[in-house]
This record gives sequence, structure tokens and C-alpha cells, in this order.
Amino acid sequence: MTTNTLKIIEDFYKENIFSSRDLLNYDKEDTFKITHMPLEKFENKVPNELISKLIEPYFLKNKYYDEIMKLLIENVDEESLYFLMYTAYYKALLEDEYKISDEYCLSDLNMIAESDKNLSRHLMTTAVDLNSLKSMYHGFDMDILKDETACRAELLNLITTNIFSLNSSYHESDMELLTKQKDDDIFYSLLIVADDKNSLNSLYHESDMDLINSVDDSSMAIPLSFVAISKYSLENNHEEDINRVLGSDTYDEANKYASKLLYKKH
Repeated sequence: MTTNTLKIIEDFYKENIFSSRDLLNYDKEDTFKITHMPLEKFENKVPNELISKLIEPYFLKNKYYDEIMKLLIENVDEESLYFLMYTAYYKALLEDEYKISDEYCLSDLNMIAESDKNLSRHLMTTAVDLNSLKSMYHGFDMDILKDETACRAELLNLITTNIFSLNSSYHESDMELLTKQKDDDIFYSLLIVADDKNSLNSLYHESDMDLINSVDDSSMAIPLSFVAISKYSLENNHEEDINRVLGSDTYDEANKYASKLLYKKH
């Protein structure tokens, strides 16, 4: 037995009460009447975004409609439902037919729904990114992000959405180094290099990442990362520059040398 969709919406505006479970029983044949209903029907109130999007014809006809609705209702409480509705993933989910039909839609939605609110924001960043969705690494990256802290996931999104990383042969190994690294200085330094186009296009990317990851003195990680992304160094005397930083007596000496290389031009 179906629920009269028109009545659900009218009741919502009369009583300001809405049960998300009613969405499972939408009478899809009522779609035309609802989407073409005059705004005066709602006493000049703007239609609720949640309802208006969930009854868009292309969304109702989507093969994943029932699964998406069940995940919404089973995995989030009423408060979370509205929180998630007004964030990037749900906006894209309900407005972009491509993302709704994407092969990762259900698994991504499940991860987002089951994550705490802070982490879910950063899962959404990768979940809606076209560079990630078109790559072979989307599922791999989402699995990594769901087990990270919100702070680290926000930073890792720099790599999971970076087209140069995603198109390189280093993406998976870089992500693995980053997620296993617990030292903050080394983590940030690895992030700088993994995010850099010049490094990713060079012959030194892998060796520089490994070097920074295993450096004995973590304070030297930042100067090493500056050398690793210096276009001048990568095209000229890179190995000598790396050895110069490693041979420095102090952090200040190493940082001063590396910083000059970072901004040095031909």
C-alpha cells in the first residue's frame, strides 16, 4: 500500500512534522503533480529541499533509488539526515545524475552514513570529486579515509583528488606511506611531495618519498621536501642538493639552503 505523496508534503507544511520513513512509501506516480504544484499551495513557503530533491523524476527512476533511501534511513538518525542533506555529497547525489549512477554510490553513501560527522565531511570531498571517481583508486582511497582521523583525512584529500597523483604510478604507494606515517613533521613533508606536480613528473619522486619517510631526524623532513619539489633542483643537481641538506649541521642551515632552491629559477 503506497502513501499519498501529496498528503505527506502538505502535512509537513501544516504541522512542520516530517518522518523520513515516509520516503520509502512514496507513490512515484504522484511525481508529476508534486513537481508541478504551484508554490501558492505551500502558502508562499519555499519547498523543503529534502522533499523537492527526493522527488525529482530522474532520481525516482534511478535503479539505486530504493537502496539509497534504505541506507539513508537505516544508517542515520533524524538529526544526521538533515545534517548530511545539506552537505556536498548529498547536494551532488540529489542534483547530479552522473554521481547517483556511479558504481561507487552505494558503498560511498554507506561509509559516509556510518562515519562521525567530522570525518563524513572529508569522505564527501573525495566521494564527489570527478578526478577520483574517474580513477582506478577511488575505492582504495575511500577505504583508507574511513579509518583516518578527520584532521588527517582532510589533508589526505589533497592527494585523493589530485589529478597528477591519480594519473601517476605513485598514487597507491604514496597513500600507503602517508597512512602508515605517525610523525606529524614527516607526514606533512610527505604530503607536500605527494601533492606536487614537479615531483610526480620527475625520476626522483619515489626515492625522495622513501628518503623523507625514513629520515632519522624528523626536523629535516621539511627541508628535504622543499628540495624534492624544487623544479630547479629536479632539473639540475638534485642528488647533490639532497646530500647538502642531509649534511647540514643544523635545521636552520638546511632550511635556508632548501628554501633558496625552492624559489630559484633557471
